[in-house]
Amino acid sequence: MKRTVVFLCVICCLLLSLTACSKVAVYQKGSMSITLPREFVELNPPDYTVCYNSEDVTIFVLREAVKDMTLTEYAASVYEANAWLSPDPITIIDGLTVMEYSYKNQAAQATIRYFATMFESSDDSFWLIQFSCDQADYEQYRPQFIEWAKTVSFKTESQTKGE
Repeated sequence: MKRTVVFLCVICCLLLSLTACSKVAVYQKGSMSITLPREFVELNPPDYTVCYNSEDVTIFVLREAVKDMTLTEYAASVYEANAWLSPDPITIIDGLTVMEYSYKNQAAQATIRYFATMFESSDDSFWLIQFSCDQADYEQYRPQFIEWAKTVSFKTESQTKGE
């Protein structure tokens, strides 16, 4: 009897773990990967490396090959380039370099709020990953943006070539 109960518990745990795993996917572009819910669709718009879109959230990814610059200097340059948007000061949140700002899209008559994260990869490039949603939904999604940003990782050049 005990064996049967233990066996059923093991089977239930396996089924639950398979169900949980199927709700997320690892999306990869070049050396960058990010774990997101499966509902995201990959798009390849001009001016960006890749874009991931769901019903309420869009994630814009930009890889910039910049040499002789630190992550702090890169973040300052991103801040300066976006000064016209009056972004919040650059902060560190859970180890992430972050800039938050809003953009009023006149054509869509909507204000979009951005959670922009900056990363340095081992191949002399920086990655700007901007999580965005309608400003009215921002506080709901902000904790999720942090969790998704913490899943970002980079393969080394040799790992990328080996695929």
